[in-house]
Amino acid sequence: MKNRDMKKTIFDDPEFLSEYLKLRQNPIGHNEIIEKPAIYSLLPPISGHRVLDLGCGFGDFCRYAVSKQAQSVVGIDLSSEMIARAKATTQTDSILYLLGDIEDVDFPDIPFHLVFSSLALHYVEDFGKLVGRVAQSLVNGGHFIFSVEHPVMTAQESGWEHAEGGRKKAWLLDSYGTEGRRVVKWLQRSVPKYHRKVGTYVSTLLEAGFSIRGLLEPQPTEAVLTANPSLAYELMRPPYLVLSAKLNR
Repeated sequence: MKNRDMKKTIFDDPEFLSEYLKLRQNPIGHNEIIEKPAIYSLLPPISGHRVLDLGCGFGDFCRYAVSKQAQSVVGIDLSSEMIARAKATTQTDSILYLLGDIEDVDFPDIPFHLVFSSLALHYVEDFGKLVGRVAQSLVNGGHFIFSVEHPVMTAQESGWEHAEGGRKKAWLLDSYGTEGRRVVKWLQRSVPKYHRKVGTYVSTLLEAGFSIRGLLEPQPTEAVLTANPSLAYELMRPPYLVLSAKLNR
């Protein structure tokens, strides 16, 4: 496995990582109550299968896959801090964690049944190239399941229109049709991301030989809103896009 001119990631900044940890450890955070239930709902059977997690972070999904009797799991992430924490909290030999940039690192030369990625691919510049590499790494009939920030989110830095008193009034969409790099403020840092239209995500998968098995734009459910009424503003626009695709060679 080669690393070509390893990029630096803001997730290795100690102050940024500390703030990010607070978000991920919040039991009512958006990832836990909106994105995670949606992407997990699209998972195929994992038992006995080989799994690749792109942008594995702290290894949460890797450990989940092993708990579902995956044969083996490989997790790749660019952040050395995240990989170190993933290794420190994993008590199994069934998971291999690798430090590398998912855009150009060589994937292990074994056929995977499932490639998974949670909220990492909007940091990838060349999505088409990555999808092609995923297709090459999968068995025929294998699944590629991922989530990204929804394109209505990545189109501009912030689309909120605020009412008097600061209440969120509406989400205004701008520059949706202009794809490419965006630099946004997040946790008091400038973070580069890449905007793509929903159609681009779908057409790129189809061109690479995938069929679309599921497309979700999750928002808070009634149960979530009953428990957390302050999240009602998330009904104004979908925060995430989740796609499930199956390889058909």
